[in-house]
Amino acid sequence: MIAAWNVESSAWHFVGKVDGHVLALLQWDGHILLGGTFVTAGDKLSYGVARYSPAHDQQRTQADDGWSDGVNDKLGVWSSVGRGIEGRVNRLAAAGGCLYAAGALTNVSDHNGSRPAIANLARYCPNGEEGNSSAVWEPAVVMNAGEQQSLAPLYALASA
Repeated sequence: MIAAWNVESSAWHFVGKVDGHVLALLQWDGHILLGGTFVTAGDKLSYGVARYSPAHDQQRTQADDGWSDGVNDKLGVWSSVGRGIEGRVNRLAAAGGCLYAAGALTNVSDHNGSRPAIANLARYCPNGEEGNSSAVWEPAVVMNAGEQQSLAPLYALASA
Protein backbone atom coordinates (compact mmCIF):
# COMPACT_ATOMS: atom_id res chain seq x y z
CA MET A 1 0.00 0.00 0.00
CA ILE A 2 1.08 3.58 -0.67
CA ALA A 3 0.28 6.35 1.81
CA ALA A 4 0.66 10.14 1.83
CA TRP A 5 1.21 12.36 4.85
CA ASN A 6 -1.54 14.97 5.25
CA VAL A 7 -0.02 18.03 6.92
CA GLU A 8 -3.43 19.47 7.83
CA SER A 9 -4.64 16.39 9.71
CA SER A 10 -1.18 15.17 10.80
CA ALA A 11 -2.04 11.68 9.62
CA TRP A 12 -1.19 9.17 6.92
CA HIS A 13 -3.83 8.56 4.24
CA PHE A 14 -4.08 5.65 1.82
CA VAL A 15 -3.54 6.77 -1.80
CA GLY A 16 -3.17 3.49 -3.66
CA LYS A 17 -1.45 0.18 -3.95
CA VAL A 18 0.84 -1.72 -6.26
CA ASP A 19 0.69 -5.44 -6.97
CA GLY A 20 4.38 -5.99 -6.22
CA HIS A 21 7.23 -4.22 -4.43
CA VAL A 22 8.30 -0.56 -4.49
CA LEU A 23 12.11 -0.29 -4.49
CA ALA A 24 12.67 3.31 -5.65
CA LEU A 25 11.02 6.71 -5.11
CA LEU A 26 11.77 9.98 -6.87
CA GLN A 27 10.12 13.41 -6.86
CA TRP A 28 10.28 14.68 -10.46
CA ASP A 29 8.58 17.71 -12.00
CA GLY A 30 5.82 17.85 -9.38
CA HIS A 31 5.11 14.10 -9.51
CA ILE A 32 6.10 11.19 -7.30
CA LEU A 33 7.61 8.31 -9.28
CA LEU A 34 7.78 4.75 -8.03
CA GLY A 35 10.03 2.02 -9.38
CA GLY A 36 10.03 -1.66 -8.50
CA THR A 37 8.60 -5.05 -9.39
CA PHE A 38 4.94 -4.33 -10.10
CA VAL A 39 2.55 -4.33 -13.04
CA THR A 40 -0.20 -2.04 -11.74
CA ALA A 41 -0.33 1.07 -9.55
CA GLY A 42 -3.78 2.23 -8.54
CA ASP A 43 -5.83 0.90 -11.45
CA LYS A 44 -3.22 1.69 -14.14
CA LEU A 45 -0.93 -0.74 -15.95
CA SER A 46 2.47 0.65 -15.02
CA TYR A 47 5.08 -2.09 -15.64
CA GLY A 48 7.91 -1.30 -13.23
CA VAL A 49 7.48 2.51 -13.09
CA ALA A 50 4.42 4.53 -12.04
CA ARG A 51 3.66 8.23 -11.59
CA TYR A 52 1.51 9.67 -8.83
CA SER A 53 0.40 13.25 -9.48
CA PRO A 54 -0.86 15.02 -6.35
CA ALA A 55 -3.94 17.20 -6.84
CA HIS A 56 -2.65 20.58 -5.64
CA ASP A 57 -5.58 22.73 -6.75
CA GLN A 58 -8.53 20.42 -6.09
CA GLN A 59 -10.62 20.60 -2.95
CA ARG A 60 -9.71 17.55 -0.88
CA THR A 61 -12.76 15.71 0.32
CA GLN A 62 -12.97 12.78 2.67
CA ALA A 63 -15.25 9.79 2.02
CA ASP A 64 -17.27 8.22 4.84
CA ASP A 65 -14.62 5.54 5.36
CA GLY A 66 -11.57 7.81 5.01
CA TRP A 67 -9.85 8.66 1.75
CA SER A 68 -10.99 6.81 -1.35
CA ASP A 69 -9.23 3.84 -2.93
CA GLY A 70 -6.33 5.61 -4.68
CA VAL A 71 -7.49 5.42 -8.30
CA ASN A 72 -8.50 9.08 -8.30
CA ASP A 73 -8.35 9.58 -4.57
CA LYS A 74 -8.97 13.32 -4.22
CA LEU A 75 -5.29 13.61 -3.33
CA GLY A 76 -4.07 12.76 -6.82
CA VAL A 77 -4.07 10.52 -9.88
CA TRP A 78 -2.02 7.45 -10.86
CA SER A 79 -0.64 7.02 -14.39
CA SER A 80 1.89 4.93 -16.27
CA VAL A 81 5.28 6.25 -17.38
CA GLY A 82 5.74 5.33 -21.02
CA ARG A 83 4.93 1.72 -21.84
CA GLY A 84 6.91 0.25 -18.98
CA ILE A 85 9.96 -1.77 -17.98
CA GLU A 86 10.13 -5.49 -17.33
CA GLY A 87 12.41 -6.64 -14.54
CA ARG A 88 13.34 -5.01 -11.23
CA VAL A 89 13.75 -1.22 -11.07
CA ASN A 90 16.13 -0.53 -8.15
CA ARG A 91 16.78 3.18 -8.69
CA LEU A 92 15.29 6.20 -10.48
CA ALA A 93 17.14 9.44 -11.29
CA ALA A 94 16.44 12.51 -13.42
CA ALA A 95 18.92 14.46 -15.53
CA GLY A 96 18.64 16.72 -18.58
CA GLY A 97 14.84 16.49 -18.73
CA CYS A 98 14.95 12.68 -18.87
CA LEU A 99 14.18 9.96 -16.36
CA TYR A 100 16.61 7.07 -15.89
CA ALA A 101 15.84 3.67 -14.38
CA ALA A 102 18.49 1.20 -13.22
CA GLY A 103 18.24 -2.31 -11.85
CA ALA A 104 17.96 -5.86 -13.12
CA LEU A 105 16.04 -4.83 -16.24
CA THR A 106 15.08 -7.38 -18.86
CA ASN A 107 13.07 -5.42 -21.44
CA VAL A 108 11.86 -1.89 -22.16
CA SER A 109 8.56 -1.38 -23.97
CA ASP A 110 8.19 0.98 -26.91
CA HIS A 111 5.74 1.50 -29.79
CA ASN A 112 6.97 -1.64 -31.56
CA GLY A 113 6.76 -4.01 -28.58
CA SER A 114 9.63 -4.62 -26.24
CA ARG A 115 13.41 -4.56 -26.63
CA PRO A 116 16.15 -5.97 -24.40
CA ALA A 117 17.35 -3.52 -21.75
CA ILE A 118 21.06 -3.14 -22.43
CA ALA A 119 23.37 -2.83 -19.39
CA ASN A 120 20.37 -2.68 -17.01
CA LEU A 121 19.79 1.01 -17.67
CA ALA A 122 16.81 2.66 -19.41
CA ARG A 123 15.91 6.24 -20.33
CA TYR A 124 12.56 8.02 -20.76
CA CYS A 125 12.53 11.54 -22.29
CA PRO A 126 9.05 13.15 -22.51
CA ASN A 127 10.38 16.36 -24.12
CA GLY A 128 8.55 18.47 -21.54
CA GLU A 129 5.12 17.32 -22.69
CA GLU A 130 2.80 15.90 -20.05
CA GLY A 131 1.46 12.58 -21.27
CA ASN A 132 3.61 12.68 -24.42
CA SER A 133 2.45 9.53 -26.25
CA SER A 134 5.57 9.49 -28.42
CA ALA A 135 7.86 9.24 -25.37
CA VAL A 136 8.94 5.67 -24.67
CA TRP A 137 11.51 3.87 -22.56
CA GLU A 138 14.67 3.06 -24.46
CA PRO A 139 17.86 1.23 -23.53
CA ALA A 140 20.46 3.68 -22.23
CA VAL A 141 23.91 2.23 -22.77
CA VAL A 142 26.75 3.27 -20.48
CA MET A 143 30.00 3.27 -22.42
CA ASN A 144 33.53 2.85 -21.07
CA ALA A 145 36.27 3.36 -23.63
CA GLY A 146 33.89 2.19 -26.34
CA GLU A 147 32.86 -1.00 -24.54
CA GLN A 148 29.45 -1.73 -23.08
CA GLN A 149 29.36 -1.95 -19.28
CA SER A 150 28.71 -5.27 -17.54
CA LEU A 151 25.20 -6.66 -17.28
CA ALA A 152 25.28 -6.93 -13.47
CA PRO A 153 22.20 -5.41 -11.78
CA LEU A 154 22.65 -1.72 -11.01
CA TYR A 155 21.80 -0.59 -7.48
CA ALA A 156 22.97 3.03 -7.60
CA LEU A 157 22.36 5.92 -9.95
CA ALA A 158 23.11 9.60 -9.36
CA SER A 159 21.55 12.68 -10.94
CA ALA A 160 23.84 15.28 -12.46
